[in-house]
Amino acid sequence: MKRSTLVFRALFTVSRIGIAVILLLVAFAGRASGQLDLTVNMTDFAAAHEGQLFKLRVVNSATGVEVGEYENEEITVPNFTAFFNNILKSGESYNIDAFADYNNNKLYDPPPVDHAWRIVITNVIVNKTVTLRHTPQWVDIEYPNQEPEPEPADTCDCDLNGDGIADTGDLLEWITQVRGGMENTCLDYDRDGEIKINDLIMLMLEIRSGGCLQP
Repeated sequence: MKRSTLVFRALFTVSRIGIAVILLLVAFAGRASGQLDLTVNMTDFAAAHEGQLFKLRVVNSATGVEVGEYENEEITVPNFTAFFNNILKSGESYNIDAFADYNNNKLYDPPPVDHAWRIVITNVIVNKTVTLRHTPQWVDIEYPNQEPEPEPADTCDCDLNGDGIADTGDLLEWITQVRGGMENTCLDYDRDGEIKINDLIMLMLEIRSGGCLQP
């Protein structure tokens, strides 16, 4: 066999080994970056909580940062599962906080008003599966409630100048009030939190269409 052929085969073998090593390093780096899955299996929930809201969140216990949340709007079966893809970081610890809305007000209330549980997982290094079984051993998990959205501000009647009709005079009145610095939130006809030309255009369209806005 020629020397050049032997050299080529040797290089080809080394090359295949090198590629394999690189692939292993890439796979290890992916695992080292800590993107791991979490599965939470809920069991025995239907008897006490059928028809109730159930919420669960995963919080990094060191930073307090929420990394995932699951919501079951209405419990209909005793056993159900929450799956989170790539939310855990290798070497970190987490609290899995969950509650069933026992008083049906769509908010979290500390036990015994609502029923709540916590699972702690520490030093995660592989994909994790845990089971949350319904028990009467509740804990206050201080689950944050979503702030209610503010009610939209009322808009002014189209008849801004009070002459009994909605016409171009009311457009001029809008301009006069805005230029005069009047802080009247009902002049915000598009309800975006700012009083600007868009509101004047909307007022004009309402007057032209005959659909005068009422407070």
